[in-house]
Amino acid sequence: GWDPNWFKAFLGVMLLLAVLVNLYVKRMSTARKVG
Repeated sequence: GWDPNWFKAFLGVMLLLAVLVNLYVKRMSTARKVG
């Protein structure tokens, strides 16, 4: 059994990384269109 708190922290980090990657990809795509 895993520690529920550790699991929640892991999920939070994964969500944060997913959002950051999403924003980064959007910025790169818009930069390419503008440039």
